[in-house]
Amino acid sequence: MLSLVLGLGNTGERYQASRHNLGFRVVEKLIEKYRLKLQLGTDQFDWAEKITGSGKIILAMPKTYMNRSGIVARALLQQYDLDLNRLIVLVDDFNLRLGQIRIRGSGSDGGHKGLASIVQEVGTQDFPRLRMGIGPRPENTGKTEFVLGDFEPHEKETVEEMIATASEAVVHYIEHGLEEAMSLYNRDPA
Repeated sequence: MLSLVLGLGNTGERYQASRHNLGFRVVEKLIEKYRLKLQLGTDQFDWAEKITGSGKIILAMPKTYMNRSGIVARALLQQYDLDLNRLIVLVDDFNLRLGQIRIRGSGSDGGHKGLASIVQEVGTQDFPRLRMGIGPRPENTGKTEFVLGDFEPHEKETVEEMIATASEAVVHYIEHGLEEAMSLYNRDPA
């Protein structure tokens, strides 16, 4: 069975370590784990492919910037003739405390421009997503400034642990399904 893992972020060195690029970082972690080579695909996305005992996994990162992620999601779903339930989108979320992970089968975009773009392009909010906490956002910091900013030095260990856990959760979701992944990974970090 084919699964599509779409990690959201912004391209370019300026954004590489930003809070908004957690989706990219989980995809990169999976590529490293599986010892894959990132394919510099089209002008819309880079990707890697992994064959497992349960099927094929496509790991993709849009090159369109966050607010146009839906274009890539729609193109990949069409290219591979995939149902939305075979997609999982990886995003940051400042409404979740740093280190928290939430997997859901559907839901609103929660103000996330990447999710909003996907909802607009695919015509529904009924697709799996894994949200990674980057909050709380300081009161005196704007949303854009916060998500495009880098993590603080004291946060980096928690971030690395969250990326590792999120990559495990993605694999678990693909191999065992949404309900089991939600049951196992939708909890607060210790």
